[in-house]
Amino acid sequence: MWFLTVQAIPKPDSLPTSGFSKAAVHCWVNFPDAEAAAQLVNFYLDREGWIVTNIEFSHEVSLKNYKEHDEGYQYALEAEKDGSSFLFQTNLAQ
Repeated sequence: MWFLTVQAIPKPDSLPTSGFSKAAVHCWVNFPDAEAAAQLVNFYLDREGWIVTNIEFSHEVSLKNYKEHDEGYQYALEAEKDGSSFLFQTNLAQ
């Protein structure tokens, strides 16, 4: 599984993301290859109306790297079960 932190901006024609100026997105992707995991992040975020502008961090992780009370544990658990999990930290547009 890969944990990535990416910066993203709203697609110009996306209504669901039009109220935001940018987002930092923490991504857990249950895929063995790092490059393919990054491509999946781009695909999923594009589908939701976001353009990835930068991958700030990428690291291979496993569920055993987390303790149950860690903030990322539930997201890693979800990604292990469902394939991916995303946590958005958005900035509102001015």
